[in-house]
Amino acid sequence: MIVLEDDEQWLIEVKNVYEEDPFRQQRQITTPTYLSSLDTYVRATQATLKVAVYWARWGIWTLVSPHDLLDANGYLKLDMKHAVRFNELGRLGDMTIGTRPPLTLRLTADSTKPNDIGPDGMAPFTVGEVTMLSEQRFLTRPDEQEIAWIFMNLGEWAEQEVKALVTDGQLSAIEYSWLPDERPNEGTERFEMIGTLSRMFSRHYMQQARGKSDAVQIELEHRPN
Repeated sequence: MIVLEDDEQWLIEVKNVYEEDPFRQQRQITTPTYLSSLDTYVRATQATLKVAVYWARWGIWTLVSPHDLLDANGYLKLDMKHAVRFNELGRLGDMTIGTRPPLTLRLTADSTKPNDIGPDGMAPFTVGEVTMLSEQRFLTRPDEQEIAWIFMNLGEWAEQEVKALVTDGQLSAIEYSWLPDERPNEGTERFEMIGTLSRMFSRHYMQQARGKSDAVQIELEHRPN
């Protein structure tokens, strides 16, 4: 049960769906009989019924009003494409995040330590400074840096090939960068979408809760800010 800020109450039935191709394959989520039993409980609690589906293969959550999407026989059948189209997670605070690409993590060499590039193309390297950039703007505030790190690790942009910066035969820095696969806003806006909060939280949970082969914990300490 969830109580919203306007005092509306939602009873949420949660389902886990794993499909190889969730954009084309529909999954039966509820039957008429099961939905009727949920409706009975909803009426007793004076709540509104919602169905949350976790598309496990893709780490995506959707939340829908089931009675708006029933087929002619009273079954709720969903593929991920339609679930995303009617998604109501925004009512619970979910957002799509945009920022300016590329996101860059730059490891600058300590100039007091050896960093000459040898004949084999290899160079010793001691990190002297770590900086983060969005587009070409340096991120200096700790909260900006933490947010950028979250985007780099949990966002949907692709990590690019590592870039070595060379100055006068010395390795001066190494850059890791992330870019969107497509640039729909290029030429009109300076930002691109990097993902949704719900998917980032889902990826964070999977990283923290799972080991190499099995679950290692089921509860995480969260920092809401």
